Amino acid sequence: MKVLPIIFLAAALTVNLSAQTTDPTEYNWYKDKNKNYHARYTVSFQAFHLLYTALRLDGEYRLKDTRHWLQLGLTAYPFTNDKISADDPYSYNKYGWLHDDEYGAMNGYGVDFNYKFFPLRYLYVAGGPSWHHFNFRYLDYGWNQFKEDGVEYHVQVRDVWKQTVNRIDFNVMIGFQKISRHSVLFDAYGGISFRKAFHKYPDLRHFDSSGTSHGYTGETFILGIRLGFAGKPRY
Repeated sequence: MKVLPIIFLAAALTVNLSAQTTDPTEYNWYKDKNKNYHARYTVSFQAFHLLYTALRLDGEYRLKDTRHWLQLGLTAYPFTNDKISADDPYSYNKYGWLHDDEYGAMNGYGVDFNYKFFPLRYLYVAGGPSWHHFNFRYLDYGWNQFKEDGVEYHVQVRDVWKQTVNRIDFNVMIGFQKISRHSVLFDAYGGISFRKAFHKYPDLRHFDSSGTSHGYTGETFILGIRLGFAGKPRY
């Protein structure tokens, strides 16, 4: 009779031990409270870029089973392509020469690459380079030159001018990222960007009156909010 309690005790211990052993194939994404570590990739867009007439999409990939991520961002500036003409008085009134950053049309694109690390569950640090290209058209007074009878003349005219800017940045950021139970991603970050702009026509407008200007050279603060989705891991 003393054997029966021993058998029941052994059976209970065996069941308890089996319950504590987790099969990787039974991983439950829905119940995972630590998706920042377990997600494999994310896809998101940056809401703040809409304020600068830009659209940015980000893709991230986690390196194996670590807290290290790689981020690639693609930015397009397609929203400011108004037609302007030197013969149109309304375009002059709207896009005059009173402000250094005022333009009639602009388009461009950019690429960002960042390394991202999570020292804590929701907090991360990130940094990396970026390159942006801009094409501007604006209405302003400027100097044209011409020769007549061997004499060079300079005359001030009202005309549509063009400027091209290539800008290289290096960004350092700290942020808060959380992935919900339904795989929805929220990310808010802030940091500093070190920028260097190269202007194709040095004598024309530089579009660099402030830190938010596309042709600005120097240090400026950056803020951003990313919204998107996280991809499930593969087991």
